[in-house]
Formats: sequence, structure tokens, C-alpha cells
Amino acid sequence: MTAFALTLDRVAVTLPDGRALFSDLSLSFDTTPTGLVGRNGVGKSVLARLLSGELAPTAGRIQRHGHVQRLAQLSGVPCGRIVDLAGVGPVFDALARIEAGSVDPEDFACVGERWDLRDRLQAQWHRLGLPALDPLRPAATLSGGQVMQVALSGAFLSNADALVLDEPSNHLDAWHRDRLLDAMADWRGGLIVISHDRTVLQRMQRIVELSPTGLRSYGGDYAHYTARKHDERKAAEALLELRKRERRQQHEVLREQRERQAHRQSRAQRDARTANQAPILLGGMKNRSEHS
Repeated sequence: MTAFALTLDRVAVTLPDGRALFSDLSLSFDTTPTGLVGRNGVGKSVLARLLSGELAPTAGRIQRHGHVQRLAQLSGVPCGRIVDLAGVGPVFDALARIEAGSVDPEDFACVGERWDLRDRLQAQWHRLGLPALDPLRPAATLSGGQVMQVALSGAFLSNADALVLDEPSNHLDAWHRDRLLDAMADWRGGLIVISHDRTVLQRMQRIVELSPTGLRSYGGDYAHYTARKHDERKAAEALLELRKRERRQQHEVLREQRERQAHRQSRAQRDARTANQAPILLGGMKNRSEHS
């Protein structure tokens, strides 16, 4: 397994409709188990495809050291056999052909060092809490939780240097989720988990939040992340209240200035009327005096 490292450098993604989904993502990932959080629709699954190399950025660059495998959210009825769902169908078929007498170099190349794959797969299923399964059975016969567990087993048995798991605890009860957490703890490569499951996120050593403003890393588990977010919200609320108070004070100052200006204008108009009337009044008084 290669030491995993991945760096996003000012990565941007523009959707087909011209809308900018990401504009400036910059962050580094290593073997630290990382939880990726963010509101629905912010683009976490698109980011997962970027991390695994399935999607190229519109701008910026991604430096990737090691092979990254992504396990997407599973929906609908799976096709093919259980081994296909686990992602090892070609290896199983090559093993079967070799056991039947094949000497095709492509079969041996496909198997590589995985001669014990059958045993390892059953052991991984047992570790995840699955019963003994017939690898050639149709995957459609599995329950929703079993579908996820079989897919996870293939990811854990892969030769990937890092895994990106999208909602891996979906459809799992508490007992099977604990088995998943144990398997994740034993994984020695890079691990990035997209999840809303707080129990899963609590096992992470770093939380990264994706928001419309970009990526932000919070060291520590989910409890640390929520505490930091609480402090940020309180600080933001205090700042907002300060700005509101400053705005009220500014409005009060402006109101007083307008009132003083209006008072000055009213007095000036009054003085002007008085100044205009004074000669007339004096003339009238003179005329009355002469008449008398």
C-alpha cells in the first residue's frame, strides 16, 4: 500500500448548465480518518468523484499520491452476482478458469497474488456481520443492509491506498454499524467518509465541512466539530447584534441630525419672514403717526 496524500489546489467545478458548484477549493488529505459533512445539495458526492479521480476539475489541479477508490451510495436493486457487487467478479471467474485447467496468462495476471480471495472475502463478510454467502448468488437476493456490507467488503479488500465512502452506514442497524466501525478502524490507508451518521463521524479524527464558501477543516472528532460550530454561531450572533446596535445608533444620529437641520431651516424661514415684514410694519406705523 502506497502512502496516501491528496491536495486540492484552487479547484473549481462548473456544471453543464453553467452554474459554478465549486470555485476555490484548497485542502490537503492524508491518512487521517476524515469525515466530510455539509448540507444536502452542496456537492459532497461531486467532491467525492473529484477525490477519486472519476471527475476532472474545470479549473485548478488535484495532486494525488496513491490510488483512491470511491464507494458511492447504493440505491435500487443491484445487478449481477454477489461477487460482482463486491467488485471482484473478474478475479473469481479467472480463478474458476485456472482451476478448470486454463493456462491463459491474462487469467493469472487477473488473479495476481489473490489466490486466497475466496477465504478472505468470506472472512470479511463474517467480520462485517454477514452470514456465509454463495458468491455466485444473484445480488438482488440480498437485503438493503447486506448490499451495502458486500460492497464495503470489496472496498476493504481492494488494493486501494485510500477509500472514499459515501454514507456507508445506510440501512445498517446498530450492531452491524459497530462491525463497520471496527473494520474502518482496522483500515490502514486513507479514509474519507461522507456521512450524516453522528456515530460514524464521532470515530473520525478530523471533520471537513463543505459549504458554498469552500472547504474548512476542523481537527478532532464530531463532538469537537459541533463545539467549534456552536462557538462560531455564538460569535456570529454576537457580531450580528453588535452590527444591529451600531446601525440603530447610526439611525438615531441621522434622525437627530435631520431634526436639527429641519429646526434650523424652520427658524431661518421664520427669520426671513420677519425680516421681510419689518419695513412694511415700520412704514405703516410712520403713516399712522403722520396722519395723527
